Amino acid sequence: MNDVVRDGGRRALTLRGRLTALLLLSLLPAFMLILIGAALERDRDLADARTAARQLTNAAAMMVERLADVANQALTIVAAAPPVRALDRDQCTPFLRALYGSYPEFLNFGVIDATGRVLCSTLPLEGEVDLADRDYIQFALSSGRFAVSTYFIGRITGRGGIAFAQPLKGPDGSVFGAVYVTAHLDELSRLGARLEPEPGMVLAILDRHGTVIGHYPNWIGHGEPMTDPRTIAQILADATHEAVLVGSDGVVRRHVVRRAEIAGEGSLYATVGVDEAEYASVARHALYLGAAAVVVVGAMGALIVYVGVGRMLAPRIRRITRAAERFMHGDLSARVGPIERRDELGAIAQAFDGLAEAVESRERLRQAAHAELEASQRLNAAILDSLDAHIAVLDEHGTIIAVNARWREFARWGGASEHVMQGVGVDYLAACEAGPDELGLAARSGIAEVLAGRSEGFLLEYPCHSAEVERWFILRATPLRGGGGAVVAHVDISARKRSEQRMVALLEELERSNRDLQDFAYVASHDLQEPLRKITAFSERLRTAAAQGLGARELDYLDRMASAAARMQRLIGDLLEFSRVATQARPMQRVALDRIVADVLSDLEERIRTTGAEIRVGLLPELDADETQMRQAFLNLVGNALKFVRAGAKPVVSIEASWPRPGETRICVADNGIGIPAEARERIFAPFVRLHARSEYEGSGMGLAVVRRIVDRHGGRISVQSAAGQGTRFCLDLPLIQGESQAETARRPE
Repeated sequence: MNDVVRDGGRRALTLRGRLTALLLLSLLPAFMLILIGAALERDRDLADARTAARQLTNAAAMMVERLADVANQALTIVAAAPPVRALDRDQCTPFLRALYGSYPEFLNFGVIDATGRVLCSTLPLEGEVDLADRDYIQFALSSGRFAVSTYFIGRITGRGGIAFAQPLKGPDGSVFGAVYVTAHLDELSRLGARLEPEPGMVLAILDRHGTVIGHYPNWIGHGEPMTDPRTIAQILADATHEAVLVGSDGVVRRHVVRRAEIAGEGSLYATVGVDEAEYASVARHALYLGAAAVVVVGAMGALIVYVGVGRMLAPRIRRITRAAERFMHGDLSARVGPIERRDELGAIAQAFDGLAEAVESRERLRQAAHAELEASQRLNAAILDSLDAHIAVLDEHGTIIAVNARWREFARWGGASEHVMQGVGVDYLAACEAGPDELGLAARSGIAEVLAGRSEGFLLEYPCHSAEVERWFILRATPLRGGGGAVVAHVDISARKRSEQRMVALLEELERSNRDLQDFAYVASHDLQEPLRKITAFSERLRTAAAQGLGARELDYLDRMASAAARMQRLIGDLLEFSRVATQARPMQRVALDRIVADVLSDLEERIRTTGAEIRVGLLPELDADETQMRQAFLNLVGNALKFVRAGAKPVVSIEASWPRPGETRICVADNGIGIPAEARERIFAPFVRLHARSEYEGSGMGLAVVRRIVDRHGGRISVQSAAGQGTRFCLDLPLIQGESQAETARRPE
């Protein structure tokens, strides 16, 4: 077929020639689109890379801030430990080594005195180590604030690193030393691995002099400046800055720099650099590939158009034309028939056949849709009727469009009319407003807010009593998905309300019972003891007045009566002491246990002297406690240790403290007395429990019960280790800080 034909004396291209020429002309705008697309792609990639760099910089700065916070929290725990505050080298070193395993982020913990001399550290000291010349140590000692160092080579670790320091302050606020911790530089370099920078990006952590202390990908440049000192000083002057820098690898990158917010002295910086040339080369490569693809596709398309138009399009066009003419003359059964190729002509043929099929099946589809709608309505009605709540569905105007069976039962119980019972078509907002009290107006207002889209839901609790029964309901209005209405449900909560009323009555009865118990305690402390005092007094008078006329048996009766009265007075006093642990408790305040123990030993001085006891007291901490109750607990424990002594043995009592976990202390009172049988270790903490006869050891059996109740009130635990004839060891595990601060102190830093 010739591509050029005559048309009325003029030369014109055929369909095949026109399509081929059009395809060839389309290559030019395609090239333009590829150029524009490549430029846009390059700009978009660069913008995305810069955004990602800023986000990575912020994330890295936050991770550095978190490392500083972990160091600050760890140093706070170390600074509060009694061995550290006492600058005790022997006890300080094992404490630091026990703490070291909880902080894998750090290389070494250490304690220095006011001159900068290292007293103890986690790693062994080889001779005297002086850190007085370190800038962060000088700042911590002089200002009394948290400090961050610059890059240095550790004198103990022998490795490059940075450190954090916190001062040790006395009660008057004076600084008498400091604690410090050295961080792993490998931990800073691993930030990049966790943040996963894109290819072409580098991440670095800098100190305030611009020295690299962490880098990703890893390299050997730790301790080297990022760029020349004047340039880096100008960049680090701002909290967040962008600058084009030449790295130590000679690559030019655009860097985003952000300062980590760290309290105290010293700053650390995070920076992410983007190699913009690499992103531009990717865009150029995409441009070359796109241009080549356009050329290849264009050439192949021109060949296909040239060869295929005459052979494939003409027969199918004739079939479509004949079917269209038949359809135009009223033959609705006319079809083009199956088309073997799925191109534009095939789509036209399918559309024509689909149109004819749609006309024939429209009525059939309408009937099927009507039947499906009826089935759906029946299903929705069955679902609503199966629900236990009284449900009505409202349209956007508040008119009821559907109700369930429980709704009709509810309306019938309330004496509503048949129209209201059926529900459909009722203006529910008007029905609410016509209610007998303000609850109706509240319901109307809340449902109207839901229908208007100004509220995500509405709840209203209301009573609905009849002459026979009291009932309560909750009205719940929820908007329909997509808007345009709401579902209103009334849920019967009568059983719950009656349970609440019973609960209120029980609470009132409990409160009355507690008042009766308090009255009983008052009677026990005054009225019950008064007769006992009279029995004791009159028995003494009777012994004095009639001692000459009484025999040995009568005098023994008087002694037993006086002894029983005194024992009853002690029992009442111990019972009152047990109850006052909760009823007469004082607010918690910071107390020093060494002072409390000293006061207790002073009170027991005469008993200690007469028994010849040896008392050993270790270093005890400060903690939040009720001073009076803590004094009572130690008085009972030490008193028992002095009382239950083996015959012929010299009493030895030790009081020592340890720190098994952060934020908690363990105080142990141990003796070499008669011990406690294994089967009685739990029973000894119950009130009035005695393991020995009164003729052997005096007491009412309330001492350990009082101690346990005091420990429970302080949020602690008491345990006992003992065996018959081998002494006893009571241990009290107590929090150092009470309340919310206790939870923060005891929590292991993340």
